[in-house]
Amino acid sequence: MRYKIAKDSNIRICESFFVVWCLLLLAISAEISAQEEQKKPETVQDLFNTTSCIPKPYRCPHPQIEFYLYTRRSQENPDLINVRREDSLYNSLFNRLHPTKIVVHGFGGGRNLAPSTDMRDAYFHKGDYNIFIVDYGTLVKEPCLKQMEWAPRFCAKCIAQLIRYLTQHPRGVKADDLHLIGYSVGAHISGLVANYLSRNHDGKLGRITGLDPTIVFYMGNNRSRDLDYTDAHFVDVLHTGAGILGQWGPTGHADFYINGGSSQPGCAHDTLFSLDPTIVFYMGNNRSRDLDYTDAHFVDVLHTGAGILGQWGPTGHADFYINGGSSQPGCAHDTLFKTLACDHTKVTPYFIESIVTQKGFWAYPCPNLVSYLTGWCDPPKEDYVLMGEHVTPKARGVYYVSTNPEPPFAKGFLEKQSRPLLRRWALVRYISNHRNHMHSTSRCLIGLIMSDSLCNLGFCMYENNY
Repeated sequence: MRYKIAKDSNIRICESFFVVWCLLLLAISAEISAQEEQKKPETVQDLFNTTSCIPKPYRCPHPQIEFYLYTRRSQENPDLINVRREDSLYNSLFNRLHPTKIVVHGFGGGRNLAPSTDMRDAYFHKGDYNIFIVDYGTLVKEPCLKQMEWAPRFCAKCIAQLIRYLTQHPRGVKADDLHLIGYSVGAHISGLVANYLSRNHDGKLGRITGLDPTIVFYMGNNRSRDLDYTDAHFVDVLHTGAGILGQWGPTGHADFYINGGSSQPGCAHDTLFSLDPTIVFYMGNNRSRDLDYTDAHFVDVLHTGAGILGQWGPTGHADFYINGGSSQPGCAHDTLFKTLACDHTKVTPYFIESIVTQKGFWAYPCPNLVSYLTGWCDPPKEDYVLMGEHVTPKARGVYYVSTNPEPPFAKGFLEKQSRPLLRRWALVRYISNHRNHMHSTSRCLIGLIMSDSLCNLGFCMYENNY
């Protein structure tokens, strides 16, 4: 019964995250469109048919999914690779003796936008590389909800065509020697590529690095839609916004939870508990669970933190959206997107710094998040591994790593990862004082939040141990 309670709670919360994400896409789209002075989508319905919907014909190669090859000698003038022409690679500066990276950006990205530009600069500062940027920026300026089910797979299919081109080209390389790096939804697209490769003809991808894979396509154990350890010989995943915009995981051979995985230094909030229960129980038209206009002769609703701690609505006879409803003057961020995206976007500067840093992001295994936060982990020196570009492919399991709040973020090797005794005592005292008074579901939820995974964990830490 305890397991069932935890599992049902997980399902409701995961469904809530999907609703939040769809509405968040509306906020992101509005911000991007406003910057370009175009007519912006105003309702969720508008997001079903936008300028970012993939135009026909739906076949690869597609003119809006392009592959640009950057080398140290062609940083300013990359080669646009045509996978239908063998001479396209011959006429480029591709060198099979150099490591090859394929970078897949996320929503709102592009080859000339960060973090793609910063990542290229870091690699070329380090040495000679073949850097392919998968540029599908015109398809991710706005959401296109009617294609959300299949668009990532379509993009992955076209990337698989590039990989097949490289593996079968006389001047190319094996799939086993390729390293895909995907950010946000690009992480899942990188994982989906494996579904379109033949082990016999193409080989298996050498490595995939997932940079805070988005939660929107992560549906429990659906391994056919999200990045997981079966997609390459080695899959490493970096988590910085877990549970908000990033998935909880773990799903790779090695998962790195940076500063705990969900909250980063310098962002507006500093705790994992950043979702208000009002939004968790708001499930569309479920009028039996939330405030709505049927509950009184007159219901008026004031919105100030819609989508973050408050629900979106409208649900009353009169709904008032103060200063837009989601962000108030004097608060840390001016938009909903910036508030939620801060932790999510911190993952790319961490990874980029890992390419060139001399100190290194040294990570260590820990049983769960609460052990990390309280400093109870004291692994032997040989258990530490580097996170990021130079991670050993032998790394397995869940690791935690702390960073500085400002660049340079890497702290170097710290043999003893400690936390203030007062913080440890406060946590222990809170659990001890409240465990007998909390509802079993609440105790279970706290245990799930503080342990390794919210949507995948098959047990409740505090329910079982206290």
